[in-house]
Order: sequence, then structure tokens, then C-alpha cells
Amino acid sequence: MSYVWHKIWPESVPKDLELLDINLIDMLAKHIPENENSTYLQFMKKSWTYGEIYSDVKALAAFLHKNGITSEDKVAILMPNIPQFVVTFFAVQYLGAVGSLLNTLYVSSEFKHTLNDSGATAIIAADFMYDEIIPIKEETSLQLVIITSIGDVLSGATSFLGKKLGKIPTPKKKDPTAILWNKAISEGRSFDSPNKVRKDPEDVAVLIYTGGTTGPSKGAMSTHRNFSHQADFLGHWTPQPVNPEEDAFVGALPLFHSYGLTVGLLSATYHGTRFVLIPNPRDIDNLLKQIVKTKATYLPGVPTLYIAMLNHPDIKKYDLSSIKFCLSGAAPLPAEVQKQFEKLTGAVLLEGYGLTETSPISHANPAKDDSKRKIGSVGIPISNTHSKIVNLETGEEVPIGEEGEICMKGPHIMKGYWKKPVETAKVIDSDGYFHSGDVGKMDEEGFFYITDRIKDMIIVSGYKVFPRDVEEVLFKHPAVENAAVIGVPDERTTERVKAFVVLKEGKDATETELLKFCEENLASYRKPKELEIRKDLPLSMIGKVLRRELRQEELKK
Repeated sequence: MSYVWHKIWPESVPKDLELLDINLIDMLAKHIPENENSTYLQFMKKSWTYGEIYSDVKALAAFLHKNGITSEDKVAILMPNIPQFVVTFFAVQYLGAVGSLLNTLYVSSEFKHTLNDSGATAIIAADFMYDEIIPIKEETSLQLVIITSIGDVLSGATSFLGKKLGKIPTPKKKDPTAILWNKAISEGRSFDSPNKVRKDPEDVAVLIYTGGTTGPSKGAMSTHRNFSHQADFLGHWTPQPVNPEEDAFVGALPLFHSYGLTVGLLSATYHGTRFVLIPNPRDIDNLLKQIVKTKATYLPGVPTLYIAMLNHPDIKKYDLSSIKFCLSGAAPLPAEVQKQFEKLTGAVLLEGYGLTETSPISHANPAKDDSKRKIGSVGIPISNTHSKIVNLETGEEVPIGEEGEICMKGPHIMKGYWKKPVETAKVIDSDGYFHSGDVGKMDEEGFFYITDRIKDMIIVSGYKVFPRDVEEVLFKHPAVENAAVIGVPDERTTERVKAFVVLKEGKDATETELLKFCEENLASYRKPKELEIRKDLPLSMIGKVLRRELRQEELKK
């Protein structure tokens, strides 16, 4: 079937990719033995080959199997971006079990919800993060606990000094039943390797819990095919073909998140490249050093990451010319940030779009021809995908150029929410379209534009105001580094617009000056009635501005 966006579709990219009949473990296993000596992971000052990691995967899988874990189990994973996450993730897939990825920013009560919701019987966690699990462990189904430290993969001297200097976090609590990582790997090597379990590509591989901004977090059931389609698509979409001998993906985004997992780890693994693990994406010094040291070529990121890099005081001292391709998602990419970053690096920085439920990419700007992309747009639907805009009230498809809810259908759409058929039915309709909850429009060439989240829309005297429109204006001011806009209750107009701004280091601007700037560039109902300059904005682990926290702060006043 032909769609309007096919008129500008890249000639070398199939409109419909062949759907792969593989499991996630196959992405790693296919490199053994031919490429087992090729470098796979790079972390701090160490590196591991594909063969070394696969050996650890089999050892951990053997230990888990010996301790009762089967393809029917859910195994929780709680770690930052460290090599043990990669080993654990693929060991779980080796057994055909389901990995339940836990948000590292959660607290005990949130962990209790996700563990009980998934029914996880085992957890493999970073020791200092496991502190939050100990108080609620007995209220869950956990029977097997393995804990690891960043020091487990570093040399003895480096590990000792790191802990001594406080650079490696250490646990504050102890669980005598927990098994240490090195013991699990060592014992696993002495056991017979279990058979690699083969699952149907449409079977659930991973539970990824959504943010829970409108209630308790829900587990998105992501299948083997969801991920294999994404990894395969990305290799076709990049400006040049992925080169396993030269390319390296940067893993700065958290691996527990769909974006970091798919566009980072799984894409690198599928294509046989190097994967550079960044344990703390807010440490921009280390990120820049690692990009230069490893000559990384692919940098998946979010707007706040690119903004932080641009505003680093020593950014011009770093040679970032190795970067070929960057994809921005998870939040709107300000046009000025895109232009400045491309000028700085010479790389192609494209804005894409998707959600946890879409594994995550559903739309992306064309990458092979600069003349076919549109700054400010999230692009066109990816291979095998149909997308449409529907009326917010009737659900009927709207004409080109008219705003409505963005819906999409394709092999990357999750199977549903774990144990929540009612919630699933609310977002996946009878025709298989996923209703995103995002407001947007499509132009005559099939490019999509995100106006805003439905729940973030502000109503001012009956007029609809979308935060992104106001934020884009604020980003044009030379003193503004970051900005967020929310609606606050107003007796006269229902809501009024309030802006929060972070200034660039060394730049000055007053609230009055910024309000006047908005007044000159926005319609009266859209301009902020209040503006607050802050040192920082609340951010999620992947760099999204948490508007809900700003709203909560205002409601408490």
C-alpha cells in the first residue's frame, strides 16, 4: 500500500522490511564464533570482546537455570549502564525468560509495585541500588537475589581507589541471602550449559514500565519482533551503512529505558559494532572524553543531553568529528539546538518520535538526504508503519494539516500492558492502531509534527495553548539554556501560562526581560503571565523535563 510519505521515501530503504524470525539472544549469538574476538563493550578503561561477554552470558544463564529460573519466569534487572547489565539482559533471554527492567530512580514503594506487578522471582541488581529493595523484599515474590558492584568489572586497584575516593557508590545495607556476582559467574562456569530456549518472535521478551504520570506505572509487553524490527530498520535508515569495523554506539541513555535499550544496546549488538557504556549521562566531562577516546560514531540522545554538551565550557577543546549520526527523541528538540549541534560536530542530528509502547521509534526524519528532512518535524512513519491523525473527540481521521491525536500501527507496537487488558484496550483499538496521547498534525508530504501531550495542553479562556510553542520562543532568547511551560489554575481564565527558565552560564536576563520577549513573539493568550528563573529543572533519568513535578510544586503554593 502506498502512503503520502512514500513520495519522498529514501530509495535505498525498503518501505516494508522483511520481519525477522529471531530472538533477542540471537542478536548476540550470531557473532559467535566468527566475530568473537571483535571488541564489543567499552567501559571506562576496559573493553570486552563478543566472545568474552557471550561466555559470561552462558555462565550466568547456567547459574540461574541451576537455581530454578526457567522460561516461565520474570527476572528483574536493576542496574545503571554497566557491563553486568548487558550480561544479565542476554542471560535472561538465553533462558527464554522475560526481563523486567526497573527504573533506577525508583524508591522502595515504586519497586514494590513493579516487582509485584511483574511477579518477578529473581532480581539481579547493583549493590547500592539494592538498598531500596531490602525493606520490601519480603512483600514480593523474589526468591533469588544476585548483587554486583561496579568494582566487579574493574581491576582490584581501580576498584579499591574508586570506593575510597567515593567515585564508586557502595551499599549501606546488607542482605545475607544475596549472592555475589563473581560467585554466580564462577559457579555458572562449572555447570553444564542449558539449552538456549527458542521463543516465538511474537512472544514477550521484556517488560518496560512506563513512567506512571497518570497513575501506577504499567508494564509494556515488548516482544522479540518489536526489537528486531527496530534494530534492522535503524541500520537501513542511517546516512551511511553501519560498519562493524569502525562504528561505535554511545550508551549514554539508561538501558532500562526503551530508547537506550533499543537504539543503543540492541542496535549495536545486532549490527556487530562496539558499544560504549556511559554510567552517568550527567557527567558531560566523561561523556565527551569517552566519545573522543573511542571515536564513537552514533550518539542517540535527548535534547537536554545535546544542550548540556553545547553549553559545556570546554566543548571546543574536544574533537567530536568522529560522530556521524545522532538521533534525538523522548522530548521536543529545539530547532536552535539542532542547528548549533550540527555546526559544532558536523554530524547529522535528526529528530524522531516514539514511546515506550512503540519500542520506541515510530517516526524519523530522512537521514540519507538533507534536502528531504524538515527541522521542527519528527519525520515520517518508519518502514512497515502506518500513522494517522484522528479527532480528539470522535476518533475519526482528520484532513491533512489539522491537529488531532497521533496514532500508529506496525510491527514495533507493544503487545499490550502486562495484566491490564482494560488499559490496553484504551490505547490499542480494534484495528491495531496505538493511540499515543500526543497531539500533532501531518503536512502534505507526510511529515508529522508534535504539538504536545494531550495531558500537558493548557486551556486559557477556552483557547488551547501547547507548552512546546511557548518553549520554542524562549529557546530563541540568547540567554536561555532550558525552559519548561505549564498551566496553573486561574479563577478567571481556567488556567494561565507559567514559564520556568534556566539561564546559560555567564548570561544574564531578568524575568521582566524574558516576559517582554515572549510578549513580542506570542499571541496574548499564549504568553506567560508568570516566569521563574531557576538553577535547574526537574529531569527524568533520560533528560525529559518533568512538567508534572513543576505542576505539583505550584499546587502546593
